Amino acid sequence: MMKKILLAVLLLVLPNALFADAGGAVKRYPPYPDVWGYELPWPSADDPGTLPKFYKMPDGEVTVTYLAELKKVVQPDGTCCNLDLKSAALSFFTGKTWKLTDDEMNAFGRQEKGKYVPHTKSILLPDGTQIVLKNEGHPKCYIPVPGSLAKINPAGRVELRKTVVYLPERPYVRPINPFCEGANGADSVIEKVEAFYSSLVPLDEGSFLLYDLDGHYILRLDKDLTIRYKPNERFFLVDRSAIDTLVYGKDDAAAIEAVFKYVLGLKERSKP
Repeated sequence: MMKKILLAVLLLVLPNALFADAGGAVKRYPPYPDVWGYELPWPSADDPGTLPKFYKMPDGEVTVTYLAELKKVVQPDGTCCNLDLKSAALSFFTGKTWKLTDDEMNAFGRQEKGKYVPHTKSILLPDGTQIVLKNEGHPKCYIPVPGSLAKINPAGRVELRKTVVYLPERPYVRPINPFCEGANGADSVIEKVEAFYSSLVPLDEGSFLLYDLDGHYILRLDKDLTIRYKPNERFFLVDRSAIDTLVYGKDDAAAIEAVFKYVLGLKERSKP
């Protein structure tokens, strides 16, 4: 009887033990659930920058901390402004979110420092495929279109070169340097097509996360650069050669308009 009880206990405990890391955490992922992206709320009405930081946890979860709220507070003497910042965190695969005080945010960063994923533009997937991100544009100036993603096979051949295009729900007036190339004397542009400085987070089974360093969205893509996150039909993958043709010789405003109209056409043709 005791042998049967012992065997039953082993059958219950052993699967978790097999997937536990050295620190005792049970390995939950992969396989990953069918979760492919998020759009985080804008911290303020005129600023989408959530400043996300990514941490790969021992159980396979990815925890994201981000700026959830930004308010400008006028000081008692009437001068402007102190910044009132509030942070939050997201468990990518469970979808759980929670607020963080300043002390909790700092404590989390210290405690999980070893799990932090630094910004990277190139990752190597388990099958030898390389994903390379190139942020393109003029230094210290507005970038009229997003950068490109390249899929490079193990033999070193570029198989795909795509651009992720995002159409914001509300166009954002972005200040720019009027003296830089592409500005054409303007001090701002209307961002109908969102430009972004992106980075990558590799996952364990061949997919990866693409996120906007100065924005509010996180996408999970597979090695064929497929976007499966489409709840509001604002994300598009476009051949980079098409983007290059559209923006060639144009200033920032004209380039934005050309890409915007092109993507609207793609959206219209994709309707059933």
